[in-house]
Formats: sequence, C-alpha cells, structure tokens
Amino acid sequence: MKKKGLFWFLLPSYWIITIASIAIISIYVFNSMSNLYYKQVEEDILTRAKLLSESLRNSTIIKEYRIINNENVDKLCVELGGASKTRFTVVLPDGQAVGDTDATPSLMKPHNDRIEVIHALEGRIGKDRRRSSTTNREYQYVAIPLFDDNNQVICAVRAAIEVTGIQNEVGPMTTRVFVAAIIIGIASMYVCVIATRRITNPLGIITNTAKKITEGDFEEKIPEQNTDELNQLSYSLNQMLATINQQKSEQSTILENMNDGVMAIDNNGKIIIANPQARKILDIEGKRTKGRDYEKLIENKKIKMIIFSLLNEKKSMSEEIEFKNEGSLKVILLSGSLLLNPYNQSIGALFVLRDITHLRFLEKVKTNFVANVSHELKTPVTAIQGFVETLLSSEFNHNQDTRNFLDIIKKQSGRLDAIIDDLLMLSRLEQTDVKVFVKDKNILNVINNSINLVQLLLNEKEVNLNVECNEELHWNINSSLIEHALVNLLTNSIKYSDSYVNIDIKAKKYKNNLRISITDNGFGIEKDDIPRLFERFYRSSSGRITDKNGTGLGLSIVKHIIQVHSGIINIDSKVGIGTTFKITIPFLEPT
Repeated sequence: MKKKGLFWFLLPSYWIITIASIAIISIYVFNSMSNLYYKQVEEDILTRAKLLSESLRNSTIIKEYRIINNENVDKLCVELGGASKTRFTVVLPDGQAVGDTDATPSLMKPHNDRIEVIHALEGRIGKDRRRSSTTNREYQYVAIPLFDDNNQVICAVRAAIEVTGIQNEVGPMTTRVFVAAIIIGIASMYVCVIATRRITNPLGIITNTAKKITEGDFEEKIPEQNTDELNQLSYSLNQMLATINQQKSEQSTILENMNDGVMAIDNNGKIIIANPQARKILDIEGKRTKGRDYEKLIENKKIKMIIFSLLNEKKSMSEEIEFKNEGSLKVILLSGSLLLNPYNQSIGALFVLRDITHLRFLEKVKTNFVANVSHELKTPVTAIQGFVETLLSSEFNHNQDTRNFLDIIKKQSGRLDAIIDDLLMLSRLEQTDVKVFVKDKNILNVINNSINLVQLLLNEKEVNLNVECNEELHWNINSSLIEHALVNLLTNSIKYSDSYVNIDIKAKKYKNNLRISITDNGFGIEKDDIPRLFERFYRSSSGRITDKNGTGLGLSIVKHIIQVHSGIINIDSKVGIGTTFKITIPFLEPT
C-alpha cells in the first residue's frame, strides 16, 4: 500500500484539532451567553415577583397578616400578569393557590410539591424550569416569600415566563454563533493548509535532494529555507554533500591511479564500480560498466564462476587465474570479500584483481635457474666426493694435516650435496603444475618409518619418544613426502634441544581432516623468529642450537609438502617450554 505524503499526514490532524477547538469554544460561548441571558431573565422575573409582592402588601387584601380576599388576589394576578405578560401565582402555606394569571385557583392542584414554592414557603427564593401541569406549557419560575412583621411567611408569590419566548430570543444568538464558528473554521482550515505547506514544501525539497544523492548525484544543492531549523538542516546537508564530493574525488583519484584492478558488484550482479586497471585486466576498456550485468560484460568463464560463487556462498576467497589475452598467457590474482552495510548484511562483493604475470614469470625463471644450477652442480660435487673418498682410502699414505683437509672437503661437499638435493626437491614442489599422487596409507606405519630414519639422532640425544596413533587410522597421502616432512620436523626438534628431550607424536582424525602434531620440550623458538621459520635458508636466532650443519631448507620443504597436500602447518612455541608443530591435511581423492 502506497504511503501518504507528510502534507496529507499532517493536514487532517490540524483540521481535526482546529474543528474540535472551534466546536468546544463555540459550545462554551453559546452556553455562557445562554446562561447569562437566562440569569437576566430570572432577575427580571424576580423583579416582577417582588412587584406583585409589594402590591399585595400595600393592598387591603391582606389584613392581620393574612389574605382575606382571594378573589381580589386572583384579579390582581390577572391584571398585573396581563400587563407584563407574566404568569403570577399566589400560594398559601398549605399549598393552595389563591390567585393565578392563567388558571382558576379553585381548580388548581395544591402547589406544595413545586420546588420553587417549597423554597419560597421556607423563606427563600425558589427557581425552577419545567412544564406546567395546569397549562401544559414550559415556564421559567421564580418564587419569593411574603413575610409579616414577625418574619412569618404569609404566602409564596410566584412569577413565570414561558420558555418559548426565551428560546425565541436565544435562537438568533445560536444561529449567529454557529455561522461565526463555520466562518472561523473555514478560515482556520485554510490557514492550516498554508501552514502545512510551509512545513512540507521545504521538507519535500530536501527529500528530493536526498533522493538524487542516493542515485549518485552529489552536485545538487539545497536552497535556503524559511525557518532557522530547516535552514540549519539545509546548511548541514550541503556541508555533508561537500564532504562527500571531496571524499568521492579523493577516492576516484586513488582508484583511477591504482596498479591493482578494483571492481564492486551488488547482490543482483550489477557492477557498481570498476577502475581503469580492472577494465584493462578484464579486457573491457572503452565499455560502459556501471549498472551493467557482469555476466554479459566479462567473457572469462573462470572469473565469472568465482564472482558467482562469492555472491552466493558469501565467503571471502582468493584464487590465481590463468587465461590467454591477445595471444599471451596472463596470470591474475583475484581476491574477493563481502560488502556489508551498517547492519552487517551483505550488499554485494568487492574484488581486487592483481596482474601477477610478470611475478610468476620471474618465479618460474628463478625456479628453473635453481633447478638447472642444482643439476649442473650435482655432477661435479659427486665427482669431488668420489675423489676425496679415494684419496682417503688406505692406498694413499697421507700425513695427518692432509687427511684433516680431505676430511673437511668431504664433509663440506656432503653438506653441499644435501643442499642441492633440498633445492631440487623445492624446485619440484614449487612447480605450479605439480601433481601429488596420494594413496590410502596406514598413518602409524608412516610415522614409524620416519622414526626409523632418525633413529641414530634419537639414540644420540637419548630422546624419550611417545607415539599416539590409532592402528586403524588410514588417510590418502603421498607417504614418501609425508615421511620426508616428519623426518625434517623430528630432526628440527632434536637439534633445538638438549639431551633427554621428550617428543610426543599424535595423529588423529579431526573434523574430516588428518591432524598430526609433534611436540617437544626443547629450547623453544623466539616469537620474532616464528613468522620466518619457513623461509629458505632462515635459521633461528637462538644460540643454543646443537647442530649448525643443516641446510636451512628443511622447514621450507615441510611447508611445501603440506601445501601440495592442500593442508596447513602451524607453530606454537614458547622459549624455555618447547615447540609444537601441527599439520592439518584435508581428505583427498586417491590418485
């Protein structure tokens, strides 16, 4: 249902209040004037009753403080009543009427039940308004007592005027009040219309401006208004518009000059914004983007699938995408996150597109260089080791210094050979198209095989090793790679510890993932070192390491082995307490 405007919301309320106020005032004025008129009439009737009372007192009708001639009383009532158009009645203390202007007293019922008469006989002025049972006409009655010299009531003198005459006088007054109320009401309603317009028109201007702002038009200005409050509101909104325009200009400048592409899409799939770099990356330069459907504008199916997934699944994501553009291979890092309103509700998604083609090319060049150099170094290093071993054989009788030098050459060539082997493994693991082959393997057997490979080190340090793993636990993994990773982690725990170290290995299924943890009570790792432990050739700043002959590539290899299994590895360490490595591997389909 369409809602009413503010004008039609306010105007009926003003009209109702105005009409009700005029009606109340009119009724009050009418009642006040009527009451005043009736009071004046009562005072007039009272004067007439007093006139009759004085006439009776001064006549010969009353002697010795009593009425001696009822007929004369009746005549006096008729004469005075006819002259003043007033009905007079004289009533004795027993209630019997002895004189009346309009009726025969002997035929009248006793009046000792009339309220005005009762009051008069009690010595007070009595008043009442009712229909007469004698004449069947409505009268306004006023009755006064006539006292003797001893202040005893001789009779009640009553005067009455027909209400019809009074109403004839009040009727025109009522009409005048009613007409005046109508005129005032119409004028007031017109004033209400004008007053309401003075309120709603400026608000309508402000509302229309706000609507244009929501539609993206920030150039509109609100004119000055006719009241201080509305004018202040207009000024505040204009200041807000100026601030928005400035921020919009700054944001536009930033977006226009960013090296990364930025694109925002609402929940309906309409593009909100796409900066020049985004249009360049998506090959939609020169095309109108705002308000258009991304599915009709973007041709790359992979990108459209990612956008669709984010808008529907409401989960942030980041993914590398390769595609051909003008005959050359392009690599894009597409990162997406949700756009939320102040109520934390999703209103769309924001996408950042970074062209990492050159970066990936350099990484590939580096990887190929490392691999090629490592292959080239492998042959001469092997030859050096072979010749050194030959020279160290019993066939040659070298002096002690020569043998010491040969031992150093053998040791360092062996270390160089280990570094080359690790570099070659890293090169293979870092290949973007590397595919790891996984099979169902018994995890306890994999752990035991890893322990056997470091048994000499375990014996040397007298390590107390504890393994917790269900014998029936199986998982799809590349067993040789996982064994290599576990060997590196165990070696790391042994190197960063004193003798008699305790190492706990635990493996279990956790939320459809394989969780393997290796915990030691060794030296621990400095907090600043933890983020860099998986970097190539990075060595901990701890000076307590017992074996300094490592390649510096072990943990980097572990990280890449876990990554090719689509898993993650975390470190929890405290200096002086120990270190825990946690490996999490999701379920993989066998290959």
